[in-house]
Amino acid sequence: MPFLRRRTALSPALVVGHAIDGATDVPMCDAHFATKGVGLGPSLGQVLIPTGPALDLDVPNGTDAVGYAWAILEYRLCVLPPEHITFIAPRGGRRTTVDGGQTILVLPAGYQIGTTLADQLEFALRYDGVNLQVLDALFGRIDMDAFEGEVARHVEERPTGQYVRRLWFLHEFLTGRKVPVADASTGMWRSARPASTFGASGSSTSS
Repeated sequence: MPFLRRRTALSPALVVGHAIDGATDVPMCDAHFATKGVGLGPSLGQVLIPTGPALDLDVPNGTDAVGYAWAILEYRLCVLPPEHITFIAPRGGRRTTVDGGQTILVLPAGYQIGTTLADQLEFALRYDGVNLQVLDALFGRIDMDAFEGEVARHVEERPTGQYVRRLWFLHEFLTGRKVPVADASTGMWRSARPASTFGASGSSTSS
C-alpha cells in the first residue's frame, strides 16, 4: 500500500492552531500560544502540554484518518504506534494490511462518521478497540467540559449504545471526572475492554 508520510518536524509541545488575529494553521510553541493563541480543541487552537514529539503517523494516499489515527494527528499526541488504526477512502472496498505488526484498516466512504470528538472516539472503540494510552493522552489536551457535554448528549440520544457507554466509562475511569448524565439503568452490562481487544478481558460495567 502506498503511503504519504506526515512528518512531525515540529519541536516538542508545538501544535498547529488558531491565533487571536484570525490566522489559522499557525505552528505555535507553548510561550507563543500563551500570548497569541486562542480557544481549545483543534478547530480553535489547542491546549499545549509538553509531552514530547508527536507520533509520526503514516497515512495511506487518498485517505482520511479516523478514530485514533485522527485523534493522534489532530491533537499531535505523543504515544506509541497503535496496534490498529483506521482510515476512510473515497473509493474502493474495505481492505486490511499489516505493516510492522500494525493492522491498518481502510474503509469505503459509506463509513463516514459524525463531526464531534465523541463521534471519532466511538468509532475508534468500535473499529480499533480500546487504547488506553491514546485516550489518556487525548484527555490531557482537550476542553473537558465541552467533551463531557458531547458524551452526555450521545448517551441521552442512544442510552443503550454500547460504544458511547464504553466511552463514558473510560473517560470517567481515566480522568476521575463525571459526565453530566444520570447513571445507566437500562441496557445490557458489557465489558469495557472485551476479551478480543488486545487479548485481555475487562471488568464488566454498565457504561
